[in-house]
Amino acid sequence: MITEQKPARASYDEVVNALRALRKDIDDLVNHSQGVAGLHMNGDIAEWDSLLPGGSFENWMLSVSDADEVLARVEIPADPQPAPLTAEALADALGCFWNAAITAAHNARDPVAMSVASVTVEGFAAVANRLMEVANG
Repeated sequence: MITEQKPARASYDEVVNALRALRKDIDDLVNHSQGVAGLHMNGDIAEWDSLLPGGSFENWMLSVSDADEVLARVEIPADPQPAPLTAEALADALGCFWNAAITAAHNARDPVAMSVASVTVEGFAAVANRLMEVANG
């Protein structure tokens, strides 16, 4: 026996996005046509001005105004903010610098580069240690 699976419930974002797309489609239709032919079954075109809010037949399209009001109240999610730079993250970054600097100086086989890297690295190591002390209270 074949059983039908119920579709998953739509998420809030899916519903909002679908409503926004529907409103855009309606706006495109209104902007690219004169109206609705055959609406009053008299052969005339019911022009959009008469169907939209303020028109004599606005009752046909009141749900468009309702959709606009709902969409105006939808909270637009803020762009995700980057994680704040923590003392641990900065200390880790300084440690990465330290390893890279010493490795580069060692690979260069240049005693001056090694001396400069060693002194610089000691300074960064002190900063990293202090940051970790502050972070750990």
